[in-house]
Amino acid sequence: MKRPFRCPYLVTAAIVGASAVAVAFYFYWSNRNNEKKKAVEATPPSTATATASSSGSITSETPSDPTARADGGKELDGKSDIFKFSDENVRVVCERLFLEQMDLGEEYMSDAETVERGAMHLANAIALTGETEPLLKVLRKAVSPTNFTLIQKYIPTAEIRVHQLLQDELTVESIAENFI
Repeated sequence: MKRPFRCPYLVTAAIVGASAVAVAFYFYWSNRNNEKKKAVEATPPSTATATASSSGSITSETPSDPTARADGGKELDGKSDIFKFSDENVRVVCERLFLEQMDLGEEYMSDAETVERGAMHLANAIALTGETEPLLKVLRKAVSPTNFTLIQKYIPTAEIRVHQLLQDELTVESIAENFI
């Protein structure tokens, strides 16, 4: 009896290999986000604010109203209107990049050795909004004068970095939507 298909081992190996690669990508992307969440959860809130206030970076206070802040602004959440784009995908990417850059900036500003990197990330977040003056007024009250001058130093070049970040993120998003 003649077999209708002559290479079952080769096809089986290819399917198993492709499945293994797909599983590896899935776990890489899911664990990448989980590691960030665990790092944030591992830091106790009392020590995070103590180190942030001792280094002169942004301090977070818990107001009685969750949407109100001491400076009169509103807290940013997933439904904020800070980014007004007609394309939902662009708006979501901008919000995610803004929050990511702010978190990285605050994290780096809390360490004396990485203050420059923190200032660069905060400048990126400010440039991403397109409203530099109001945000700089808020930051002037919230950070030390030396950290504020560092942030101002990186504002002029931040637009170039933000433009590249947005292009990269939107490319990754479109690839993920179309091929995964």
